[in-house]
Amino acid sequence: MKEVLGKHKKLIISSACVIVSLIIIVIIAFFATASFAESSSIGKQNAENFAFVDAGIDPIEAKKLKTEFEFKNGQFIYDVEFESNGTEYEYWIKASNGSIIKKEADVSDEFVNQKEQENNNQVVENEVKNELSENIEKNTTENNNNTESSNSKTNNNTNSNTSNKTESSKETNTTNIISLDSAKIEVLTDAKVSASKCTFTKAKLELDDGIQIYDMEFHTADNEYEYEVDAKTGAILNKEIEPIKKNKSTSSPTTTAKPSNNNSSYIGVDKAKSIALNHAGVSNVTFEKAKLDRENGKTVYEIEFYKDRMEYSYEIDALTGKILDYDKDYDD
Repeated sequence: MKEVLGKHKKLIISSACVIVSLIIIVIIAFFATASFAESSSIGKQNAENFAFVDAGIDPIEAKKLKTEFEFKNGQFIYDVEFESNGTEYEYWIKASNGSIIKKEADVSDEFVNQKEQENNNQVVENEVKNELSENIEKNTTENNNNTESSNSKTNNNTNSNTSNKTESSKETNTTNIISLDSAKIEVLTDAKVSASKCTFTKAKLELDDGIQIYDMEFHTADNEYEYEVDAKTGAILNKEIEPIKKNKSTSSPTTTAKPSNNNSSYIGVDKAKSIALNHAGVSNVTFEKAKLDRENGKTVYEIEFYKDRMEYSYEIDALTGKILDYDKDYDD
């Protein structure tokens, strides 16, 4: 009996050791894979540059920048987070080629609180002005009552007109909101989108927690936008930007982007990559560099990638998509 129990005990211990060993092997293999994926990736700096270019943010303006190499949804990514102009951004950049997997942009609580405080201060200021106006009206009425009776009718009519104007002024203050067209201009300016290149699917005035807001939704050929705008101040309270998923085909020709009068309307790093790949006639490449830069007074995208030991380098006009310079060398 003791021998049987001893054998079972040894068997259990041996099985446990095997399981622990397998777990350790799996962990070691994962970390080895992660280490290799990071060493062969586009790099932390390039991932941040891709996020800044897509957001239209100068890297100098980015605050609270945090970038981490992570494994999400079955792939290795760089999780890039930063703040700029009261907006919090989060990007998932694919570590192997720099493509954008996910992006979010939300107005920070600090910025919203600041706008609410400014709005409250404006309300208090309006109340003080109204109170002063009422006191002036009251004093004027009392003085008019002491005038000669021959002028009483004229003075009463004057007081009545003054009272009506004051009442009308108060009513205007309580309904003083920006127009729907003004709200549209605010969101299009923030999104850096031309009115001719977008379609509004929703634009209406709503009441949210006692605050009048314009709830807006629109889309371009590349992105979907959702905005909430303070109807009184025009401040952007919340915004979300989601890229529209498209079926990519390397066989389809890439058209050159038209020039824009707005210097911030760049074609985007993904478009620049596509132009370079179509010109080179290759696909499934490894990108070494894809960033926004200045060359000879022009804003350009510098694109570098490898394919079958051939190194390609391109300079592409950030506004028009025109190829300004390109080269390819065989890597010995």
